[in-house]
Amino acid sequence: MKKFLAASVIHYKAAMVCPRFIWLMRKLNCEKLCRNGEVVWGCIDSWLIRKMNGATFDGVHKSEITNSAASGLYDPFELEWSSIVCATVGVPTRCLPKVVSTTSHEFGIFEEFGLPICAISGDVNAAMIGEKMTEVGDIKVTMGTGAFVDLNTGNYPFPSTTGCYPLVGWQIGENAPVTYLAEADDNSCGAAVDWGARAGFYESAAHSEEKARMVDHTNGVYFIPALWGISSPINDPTATCALLGLGPKTKQPHCVRAILHALAFRSFQVN
Repeated sequence: MKKFLAASVIHYKAAMVCPRFIWLMRKLNCEKLCRNGEVVWGCIDSWLIRKMNGATFDGVHKSEITNSAASGLYDPFELEWSSIVCATVGVPTRCLPKVVSTTSHEFGIFEEFGLPICAISGDVNAAMIGEKMTEVGDIKVTMGTGAFVDLNTGNYPFPSTTGCYPLVGWQIGENAPVTYLAEADDNSCGAAVDWGARAGFYESAAHSEEKARMVDHTNGVYFIPALWGISSPINDPTATCALLGLGPKTKQPHCVRAILHALAFRSFQVN
């Protein structure tokens, strides 16, 4: 039942890793090599583990669970590479890495310094731990190029059909219970601020607040930050940006303030 539930909430987008991985595999014409295990694919941590271990790792290909869970090929309900998804999109499971817990003795030794690699975690997941969002119900907005809203759901992987998706938050120790996150994202955050600079509204992102504070309202101007479509809960990859409410009294600072307001509006909407 859980496998079917997991499959029902998968919505692939062009910006996600999985479609690009499939395209590259076919572009390089290496599908047969992947099926035979002669070519392997992994997350960024798989590459880092190999590099830190002196480019070899006893012939074993590995990835930490939070990185694997964000690939679009991993089943967070069953905690394994999804045979259903992999078969559907044509990815041989043989070429994928062994998945290990967030803290593990299997990461090997950082050869350059002779130190054991004790833990690895994905970026947002590490941010949740760093900000002590470790209790059920804790929620955090991580703002970068995009904005990611993550809710700690404890040991329950929360399914959704509105664009929020279950992720593995962390697994502290082999065979330990998994802590899950319900994550929703706004793919335009810092990117929208950078766009404002490129469009000439201000000199650089660092000057955006100063420009916005020249007025105390937007004068009815609204900005839709859909640089690459708009994500949850609208989920329209064809949406485009728009400045609405322009009039004869609209000034540049009104538009800048609208751009910054849009970040707050989207974060609230995603929540």
